[in-house]
Amino acid sequence: MQRRLPPKDISLLAEKWLNGTLSPQEQEIFNAWYNQFDDEELSLPPDQHSPLPEIKARMLQQIQQRVKNEEKKPVISLRAKRWVAAAAVAGLLLAGGYVISTFNQPAAEKMVSTDNGQRNKVILPDSSIVWLKPNSSVSYTGFDGKDERRVTLTGEALFEVTKNPLKPFVIQSGEYMVRVLGTSFNVRNNASQPFQLTVLTGKVLVEKTLPDGRKTQQFVDPLQTLTAAGLNELALKAAAPAEKAEVSAGTEYPMDFQNVPFTDIAARIEGKFNVKCKIESEPLLNCRLTANLSGQSLVRTLELIAASINMQFRLKDGEVLLSGSGCE
Repeated sequence: MQRRLPPKDISLLAEKWLNGTLSPQEQEIFNAWYNQFDDEELSLPPDQHSPLPEIKARMLQQIQQRVKNEEKKPVISLRAKRWVAAAAVAGLLLAGGYVISTFNQPAAEKMVSTDNGQRNKVILPDSSIVWLKPNSSVSYTGFDGKDERRVTLTGEALFEVTKNPLKPFVIQSGEYMVRVLGTSFNVRNNASQPFQLTVLTGKVLVEKTLPDGRKTQQFVDPLQTLTAAGLNELALKAAAPAEKAEVSAGTEYPMDFQNVPFTDIAARIEGKFNVKCKIESEPLLNCRLTANLSGQSLVRTLELIAASINMQFRLKDGEVLLSGSGCE
């Protein structure tokens, strides 16, 4: 398992999180620490550099700025579901390769587009992954730690969204808005086909702006599909198993392994997350794994593997260092 973070390190990461200066790797580490708790109150341990009351007060201020009508409280509780570590928006993709675009530095706005037959794998500053389909475009802003993460989509894309409970991920596609915290879903909205959203895991909120300015909202649960059924109508139905496979086809979203050698899994991790896996313990080469890691972040993927096969991991300079007693 990943090493336990000392109080001083947690406080430092929390300070950088509040300032919006976390690197993608630091964000992964901070999210992993946050996600290890099951709906229980979290508190940042104090140290001589960052007093606990100051950290809590600043966190409270951040939350109050983001949540409308939130009542002021003298202390805060941070709550997280243990097993929800990342979100994904799954898009229908044709077979073929991807151009890879990585944006580690936040900017006022970035836009990426694809031509006919082209696909583009885009890694956002928060480590979220966008699998952009042919004849589609995505622009984004708000990844600097101060505002909600906002994405504008034309066409189709698969989003694997890094979870950040205090900074929702919002997708605007025409008159539709999709708000995400920690889910996996497919979104489609182009000129030739009506708007459609299929949820794989979690729950999302879809909001449509009507011609008269009114708004209609619909929550969509796992394995449900929401489709535009008319000018002002949205139809909700159960998603067929074939539909779930279709929306993730041609992407690296599926990470469902059945008795797969550890070396193959390490290769899949490298390809999906653009990292280098360095296996430091030979016994790990004897391991085989059966697990469904679809829709998980890099850190959560490593945590689940580590819990299964006596493995430890460290992230260092774009490398994943893997060690442990492994398998006989």
